[in-house]
Amino acid sequence: VAEEIDGSAAVYDLGRFLSSVSLCDNPDIAFEKDKFVISDGKSKIKYTFASENMVISPPAQDIPLADDPTAVVQVGWDAIQNVIRAAGILQLPEIAFTSEGDGVIKMSAVDTKNPTADRFDVVISTDTDTEPFNILIKVDNMKQLPADYMVTLSTSPAVAHFKSPTVQYWIATEAS
Repeated sequence: VAEEIDGSAAVYDLGRFLSSVSLCDNPDIAFEKDKFVISDGKSKIKYTFASENMVISPPAQDIPLADDPTAVVQVGWDAIQNVIRAAGILQLPEIAFTSEGDGVIKMSAVDTKNPTADRFDVVISTDTDTEPFNILIKVDNMKQLPADYMVTLSTSPAVAHFKSPTVQYWIATEAS
């Protein structure tokens, strides 16, 4: 964040907050005593802070990433948005990043507990040299700001690191 922020504010439901911010075309976020005021000149949202004791804070230090990650791949926002949307429409609880070891990496909406469930796949890379893998993220954990991301996938630690020029996220993963 380029701006300096005086004080602190807690957000309990990040997905709800990010969705609220996306309601404005070019949002300006102001901090008041007990709420954010999100506006764009035409629209205004008053979003009340959560109590800080309701939020679990991340550790102060960075989360260590593997020296040799499973895969590193550029993923466009359109692909992310389409897979999340398909997961909602098809009622699928997980996002899978998979490769058969042939250079192709797919991002998919899946239900690993139901082998006959529907599935939605998007090819996100055709030239990545990796071993076969299947890394899962719960759909509920996919709450990012719209951006294209460089995604580092790792099984040890079990984390996906989504990094754009302006923001980054570490999302817990599961290998299957």
